[in-house]
Amino acid sequence: MLDDAWVVVDRVFKDLPVVAWSDFEADCRDNLHDPVSCKIRLYHAHASLILDQVLRTLDRVLGEHLEAQEPKSGEDVLTFTRGK
Repeated sequence: MLDDAWVVVDRVFKDLPVVAWSDFEADCRDNLHDPVSCKIRLYHAHASLILDQVLRTLDRVLGEHLEAQEPKSGEDVLTFTRGK
């Protein structure tokens, strides 16, 4: 079993894995915007056919979650000015 992985399962067929992202190389990162190397494991003959849809859905869901976490009126945002 994989300890750190994102796994897509077939909920209709006993939650069998279809595709998984694992072995993330996230050590020594100093930002959040650069891609993280990882392995993609395909567990189904047609798993590659759903990869694009999974990534689009993940992008949408994470975007919605981020929007829900952002301050609504700027009250939690501090403006930093540069010293002269």
